[in-house]
Amino acid sequence: MFKDQIEAGAKLLEDKIGPVWLERQDLEKLDLSDTCNCIVGQACPDKSYLWALMDLLEDRTDEVIDTSIAYGFATEDGRNYPELTQEWKHLITERREQKNVLI
Repeated sequence: MFKDQIEAGAKLLEDKIGPVWLERQDLEKLDLSDTCNCIVGQACPDKSYLWALMDLLEDRTDEVIDTSIAYGFATEDGRNYPELTQEWKHLITERREQKNVLI
């Protein structure tokens, strides 16, 4: 359902933060509906969600909502967060297995 968006989001995180974003994800706490425990919140724990997202998007504040949806960080209707979270968990697990990252 969100595969293309999540792939784009993972690439953005890899390009902007590096592999540490993957290491920082706590799958037990991961919840895309919670800005502290979402992908961005865990990847950038020293910043608020909005500031971290603006840094990732290079201050394109007018595009933050649309872009966060395009990168799989949010849903259009505010629902489907459980599905979005599960799909991120699946991608993270696969990437960790590929990179042999044990958390």
